[in-house]
Amino acid sequence: ALVPLSAFGAIATRVTESALTGEAGRANREVAARVVERVEASVGSVQGNMIAVADTAAFHRMEYEEQEHTLQSLLKLVPEIESLTVLDSGGDEQARLSRARVYLPGDLINRVGDPAFDRVIQGQAYIGPVRTSPEGVPLMSLAVPIWGPAHDKAVGGLVAEVSLRGLLSQVVALEVGQTGYVFVVDDRGTVIAHPDLSLVLAGEDFSDKPLVRDLLVGGPLVDVHRYSSDGLEVLGVGMASPRLGWLVVVEQPVAEALATTNAMTWGLTLALAATLLVAAAIAGYSTLRLTRPLRELERGAELIG
Repeated sequence: ALVPLSAFGAIATRVTESALTGEAGRANREVAARVVERVEASVGSVQGNMIAVADTAAFHRMEYEEQEHTLQSLLKLVPEIESLTVLDSGGDEQARLSRARVYLPGDLINRVGDPAFDRVIQGQAYIGPVRTSPEGVPLMSLAVPIWGPAHDKAVGGLVAEVSLRGLLSQVVALEVGQTGYVFVVDDRGTVIAHPDLSLVLAGEDFSDKPLVRDLLVGGPLVDVHRYSSDGLEVLGVGMASPRLGWLVVVEQPVAEALATTNAMTWGLTLALAATLLVAAAIAGYSTLRLTRPLRELERGAELIG
């Protein structure tokens, strides 16, 4: 009876572990998908407001004061924007407005060779890499073209420096079970959002993590990865943001995700121990019943002899 019970327990444990792993993977993949949707929508909203301003009739022909007034309105409307810059067709800054400082006409520079200008002058929107300011604020550059009257040629660009602090703080604050968490890396595997802010400030490289490495090289997606992270065995799922090039990863400790399996294993261990105790008791009782008559026969034989 012990062998069938042990075999059944092992099979049941494996089946339950597989089911729980799949369920944890599906749930956490949904979290990753929601994060990707949220960050893309947020960045898209900022870019959409920039396009609305850049497409304003005769925006490129406005005087400095008029452009500055328009930029001030955009700063009030979109709190994530830290600064705005208007570029002409030659890459010269025509106006620049910032929440942190005042720019005078003499402070304006030429931006030829800047990736943002190179992209918008070709009539394309630009989304720059994430970088961290000395104050620890994650920033990225967004740029949209400013079109000429016929809307057939870019005559400049509108560039914004955007703070991602609020957005990414919401992302890493998401709850994944009791002890799971979400982090985000860029297209090189550099951490740009993590519950441990020191990793972000240090520009930690996560490209050697198995899941991140697979996503970066475009390998086949596995629903759930199981690997060691900082000495803790975790289940990880990831999803890429096609628009931003970021990778969103959700990690959850195996011990938590498979808590039901662990409880079952303990239950089966206790059941096996109890079965062994019962079997030992039965064996002892059976032995006693068999040996008692033999002893009585031996005594009788001794009396007769």
